[in-house]
Amino acid sequence: FSTTVSGAPKTEVLSQLASDVPAGTKMHFVEDKLSTLEKVVSSEGFSDWNLYLVDWGFNTKKQRDSAEKNERIDVITIDTFNTLMTQA
Repeated sequence: FSTTVSGAPKTEVLSQLASDVPAGTKMHFVEDKLSTLEKVVSSEGFSDWNLYLVDWGFNTKKQRDSAEKNERIDVITIDTFNTLMTQA
């Protein structure tokens, strides 16, 4: 599993974050590694999360193309990311 700086798996951190917000809150996970997002998709408890693969960072065009085929993952640009942040 992909881990955070603390060494905790990202799925564990996401679960902790979700437990601290009111039910029905929109949750967004922005990541630059497709493999991490695929692990979130395959893990239980994350169906309500919006998942985004950025089109910059540590991924390739092939990985972005693969992510585009996954209905749970949206590939986003920096402009889309900025829009998401202003809407949050």
